[in-house]
Amino acid sequence: MFDSRKIGKKIAELRKAKDLTQLELADRMVVSYQAVSNWERGNSMPDISNLVELAKILEVSIEELLDSEKETRIVKKVIDQPEQVNLEEAAKVAVLIKPVQLEKIIENQSDSEVNGVTLLNLAPYVSSERLMELIERGKFTDPETIANLAPFLESEHLVSLILKQNDLIGSLQGLSRLAPFLESQDLVNVIHRNPRLIQEPKALAGLAPFLEQTDLENILESLPEEERISELIVGLAPFMSGKYLAKIGRHALEAGKMTIFRALLPFIDESEL
Repeated sequence: MFDSRKIGKKIAELRKAKDLTQLELADRMVVSYQAVSNWERGNSMPDISNLVELAKILEVSIEELLDSEKETRIVKKVIDQPEQVNLEEAAKVAVLIKPVQLEKIIENQSDSEVNGVTLLNLAPYVSSERLMELIERGKFTDPETIANLAPFLESEHLVSLILKQNDLIGSLQGLSRLAPFLESQDLVNVIHRNPRLIQEPKALAGLAPFLEQTDLENILESLPEEERISELIVGLAPFMSGKYLAKIGRHALEAGKMTIFRALLPFIDESEL
């Protein structure tokens, strides 16, 4: 993989050797000054078309710019024979490939298998729909791989994967890793697929930070009253409205559960009681 900071430093050195300012280089390449600045700071990389022009202006080879013989061979292949580029090669230089061109490469390799490393390297550069296709093509089902891919998937696609995997639904640890990438209502749907997560205080408390307040309260309303006025509600109190907790507190008083009532008091405004 590329070291963008090292490449950026190289670009800056070569530009200065040609006695060019960043603005002058940007003008000659017909890109923004900010683009050149970001390249030199290692915040981004020039795409392949810009890379070719950059090497020409700085009078160096692409290999010298990238400082990598292997990646340079792949870049030249993308330029000259894009239809021959396989998924593993594309993943190694994906940061340099424009999205439309990367899509074409993936389409040309529609019958090829994809391994986990290649998939993770491609994930930041493809759409959620395309990533789902690649996941299904490679039959990736293990929780670790799916957790690593979660930041690049739309909530609806992630739910689709979760619901196919009992390990992800049934494991609090597995679901907690995925919860930050799910819409609240999608997480509610997943939780309802495993009632154990609703009934266990530790499990639901671990997911509560990722649920909308109303969604969490609706989940609790689906439980029998006896379960709502238990230790379960105490662990969830920081994530719930004072109004809802006041209602639960009144029920706890009526049921004679003073320990629960006292535990809820710090989260309830006096005006609600």
